[in-house]
Amino acid sequence: MNKKNIAIIGLGGVGGYFGFKLSKYNEQSQNYEISFVARNETYQSIKERGLILISHEFPTDNSTRPDCLLQSISEIKNPDLVFICVKEYALEKVCTELLPNIKSDTILFPLMNGADIYERMRKFIPHHTIIPSCVYISAHIKDKGVIEQKSKPGKIIFGKDKLNQNKSIEWITKLFESSKIDYEFQEPRKSDMDKIYVHSKFCSCYI
Repeated sequence: MNKKNIAIIGLGGVGGYFGFKLSKYNEQSQNYEISFVARNETYQSIKERGLILISHEFPTDNSTRPDCLLQSISEIKNPDLVFICVKEYALEKVCTELLPNIKSDTILFPLMNGADIYERMRKFIPHHTIIPSCVYISAHIKDKGVIEQKSKPGKIIFGKDKLNQNKSIEWITKLFESSKIDYEFQEPRKSDMDKIYVHSKFCSCYI
């Protein structure tokens, strides 16, 4: 059975925290192929000592090395799932660079709080499955390649893509469970996601 190929773009407070957990718990199971996309000093730091998470969830053994460490989106090849964890102003550029490097069945999972993230992505990526989501987390960059997380564990709230309701995403919930990522699945009713956004935008930290 082929491993699912998972890429995380953006390793700030959000991407660094969730990317760390995905990579850390995959070190033993090796059920997935995990790739990080990082640039410049962040890339060099992770290459030398791994991604470090300062958190009460990991009082010891708090570094992880992904299966692949990439310097650009163009190096991503045929991913099954891509987590997009970038600053809001970079979203369109990321979508444009990502489109030539994904498969027809690649699932895109933005971990970005904003009421219009899904719609903005749709303008550049019209047919792929895009998971509507938001995050609850308090985390920030302490140093290049070092993320500090405080308070409660981060949580992801998501639903199915309203344009691709038949797309199976059960394996993603299993991925979260095996990575000890707190999550909540909701049907993608716009009113619900808007309510979540209004609350959660005040508790999220970005790259």
